[in-house]
Amino acid sequence: MRALIAAGIVYPVLALAALAQTAPPPQAGQPAREAGELRSAAELARICAAESNTAVGQYYEYGYCFGYTTGALHYNRAITPANAPPIFCAPSPAPTFEAMRGKYVAWVNAAPENGSMRAIESVFAFLRTEYPCPTPPAPARRR
Repeated sequence: MRALIAAGIVYPVLALAALAQTAPPPQAGQPAREAGELRSAAELARICAAESNTAVGQYYEYGYCFGYTTGALHYNRAITPANAPPIFCAPSPAPTFEAMRGKYVAWVNAAPENGSMRAIESVFAFLRTEYPCPTPPAPARRR
């Protein structure tokens, strides 16, 4: 069940990251960037903020955002041991991609330190902030 809940959050967040591939051409004196390389969470948020009702937004930026965030979550799930504690705890029912996309963009834009993070790290920092796991109660002390 934890995997299902995580998938409901992960897919939207990964999708957000997918939009980050749109980058301006390099300026004179700057090294060329690899396709899909993101410099920051701010870049990913700009991509994820694209309107899904436009041709470019619907077929490129929106899709990139969805794909990036979904891929990040799948990769995290694949490399995390089954007995590891979760890094975030999604609610049930899981929020929609649209809801998560909007929350991620708002979170990035809310603080300069969020926007300056690496894009992939920002996805998980956002999830930890938005959906923290409850802290288990401390064991009772014996007298």
